[in-house]
Amino acid sequence: MIQLTHRGGYQRFTTWHKASADAWPQEAAVDFEADPDRVGEAKYAVRSACFFWVSHRLYSLADEGDSSAVVDSISKVINPGLFQGKPNQMKTGSIGKRQENFANIRKWGGFA
Repeated sequence: MIQLTHRGGYQRFTTWHKASADAWPQEAAVDFEADPDRVGEAKYAVRSACFFWVSHRLYSLADEGDSSAVVDSISKVINPGLFQGKPNQMKTGSIGKRQENFANIRKWGGFA
């Protein structure tokens, strides 16, 4: 999942969630800025990841193929700090783990 950060992220997710309320009318009034812990609930965690994916047009990058370069281009949007400044063990380890996870999903047929 993608973690929301900063007040503005919760505000934008709340706005998107309300605008999409036809899909979940009983939950239209949930205010994630006022109660950010709600994003920790599974259904809201998935919705917030979908919100991030759509609002940042990550589907456009994903449509470029299933390569390591695409994984990196999406990772740069999700966590740009990994690609800024001097490389260090934490950064290279995180990038490597993303690549490894992607390769495993591909191997298991997740992109068939």
